[in-house]
Amino acid sequence: MAETFLKKDFASIVRGLLEDLASGEGGRVAITDATEGSVVRTLAEAFSRELAVAYAQLDQVYQLGYLDTAHGAALDNVVALLGLSRRRGGYLQGTVTFTRATPAPEQIPIPQGTPVAGRDVPPVETAAPTSIPRGGTEATVSVRSVEPVPAGLTPDELAALTAPGVLDVMPRPLHGVEGVTNRVPLVPQAQDETDDELRERARHRLSSTNLGTPQSLQRALRSLGLSHVEVQEPFQDQPGYVEVVVGDVDFDDTLRERALRAIEETRPAGIRVHLRGVTWVWVQVEASLELDQERNEAERRTIESELQAQLTQYLSGLKAGESVRESKVRNLLASHDNVRDVHARRTAAGTTGSLLRAFVENPATGELEEQTHRRLLRNGDLQVGTTERAGVELRKRQPEPFLLKLEPPGPKVRLRAELQLRTSAPAAPTAPQAEAKLDQALRAHLARLEQEFVEQGTPRVLAYAGLSASVEQEIAPEAITSLRFSVVHERDGRVLELVKAGDEETLEARERLELGRVLVPGGGGGHG
Repeated sequence: MAETFLKKDFASIVRGLLEDLASGEGGRVAITDATEGSVVRTLAEAFSRELAVAYAQLDQVYQLGYLDTAHGAALDNVVALLGLSRRRGGYLQGTVTFTRATPAPEQIPIPQGTPVAGRDVPPVETAAPTSIPRGGTEATVSVRSVEPVPAGLTPDELAALTAPGVLDVMPRPLHGVEGVTNRVPLVPQAQDETDDELRERARHRLSSTNLGTPQSLQRALRSLGLSHVEVQEPFQDQPGYVEVVVGDVDFDDTLRERALRAIEETRPAGIRVHLRGVTWVWVQVEASLELDQERNEAERRTIESELQAQLTQYLSGLKAGESVRESKVRNLLASHDNVRDVHARRTAAGTTGSLLRAFVENPATGELEEQTHRRLLRNGDLQVGTTERAGVELRKRQPEPFLLKLEPPGPKVRLRAELQLRTSAPAAPTAPQAEAKLDQALRAHLARLEQEFVEQGTPRVLAYAGLSASVEQEIAPEAITSLRFSVVHERDGRVLELVKAGDEETLEARERLELGRVLVPGGGGGHG
């Protein structure tokens, strides 16, 4: 396949011309005097030099028409076809650090031209390729803004615009990268953009000029500093209708107007785009954590702070419509080096069966209302709708987002109960009903003892009188033939029988109280 433009040098032109003169083709007289200094060779070389210069000039013109080979003013003319111009001094430059929480299993490349944004900050792009190495957690690379610094800023406004931490959003998320920030201030660029930098920016513009896709809408909104943007096509029978759901906490009316303008500039003709915010489902995590050893108050506060930070990172990273997984929350709590076991917290009404609770703001009153009962799935997860987003209510409002009780390690004290029914009594329940009532009564009694232990710090006391009174609130006394309680202390296997008559036996305990076996003879079952 012939080349589009074949450049000939001086030597090849001379050689070809002398060969043509000596061939005598077309009935011409063959001219063969090609010795150095001859008239024929001198004339051939003079003509060949001028032709070689013309070839070189044409080659230069040819090269100046392409992005990879143009330079200087010619490159400015080439990139002008894409609507770009060379950046002069006044643009921001600095460095950003891409991070992830855990060591990278493999190298994670971060290409040149990766956009980074922040609220009210000119968007920037990485000026060189980099990567998070295998086993590493971060990578730092230089960046330059794609827009100049606004004119007329005061020194204080410029300092706020370029302060550390102002860049914190990746408009185009990278797989394996969880966050980005500038750890040092940005500074105004003093030099003009180089040819190589301009070429790379033009290549990136070529790859991003494909508008009319969900990715282009998402990228346009992320460039405003919005970090949670979902583009959905909810109705298969309505082609051309798109919903854009923004899940940022501070998505106010000003940002909405800017987002609408960005959508109008990006969407193709004939596509209807509906912009909406999310309904927030505020999550509360309530758990009892058994530590690996006895810890002082300062160590407990440090552990709790670290756990809260991990939970906040997980819950804040959930997308619109993404459910909250109890298994993920439990694993985050259990993965701490100082946590041995994780349990659902118990209340006076017993355990919720999950570590999670959900609250939604009532539009009429502005108060948070609990909706755990209608959102809690059988596996303990919290269900979130497609136009909702789960998050952490960190503002000074109730309820508190995290209720973590850190307990010292130690053996447990288990309570076992055995109930004999008088089936002939009018108020006698069936065996399954009696078992459920007995279980509920004992759990509520243990929860009250635990609450008293938390509030007063005194040992918890198990006594027959208190236990039987709690049971008789659920089951009529005339339906009970006998009621026995025994306590097993797991430290040494000691068993204590709580009796009704004579000197009443009691047990004082500082360890965790748990319900063991509940038995209703004659038809009831047992469970731990």
